[in-house]
Amino acid sequence: MAIFWLQKLFYCQYWTPEIEDTFIHSLLAHHRKGSFHYERVNCHAVLCALFDINARFGCTLSYSYCQRRLEKLKIRYRVFSWITSLVAVEWDTKTNHISTDDYTWEQIAKVKSIGKAYVNAVEPQWTAL
Repeated sequence: MAIFWLQKLFYCQYWTPEIEDTFIHSLLAHHRKGSFHYERVNCHAVLCALFDINARFGCTLSYSYCQRRLEKLKIRYRVFSWITSLVAVEWDTKTNHISTDDYTWEQIAKVKSIGKAYVNAVEPQWTAL
């Protein structure tokens, strides 16, 4: 079930794990050059990532779509960080797997519904995020 939620919440027909990986690595390259910052708009970096994705995968994704995906990645980062900071949660840093009891998962899902995606699953992009 966790894999289902992970796939349903994070990916769709137009946004696959491979496209997301390319997007993140393109943004990381711009971050290393100083042209991407987590808290800014980052038009140039997002446009460059968009061109990389469209060229590599033959897509016709729009800038606004990529901008929305970037916002979703930021949410995933904040939620995963919050979950791993909880006392009742164990996090395996090698596999990025989170484990805790059922009651804690229920409480996590009540506070942050996206948290249910991590039940018996991992954050596939944690090291890059």
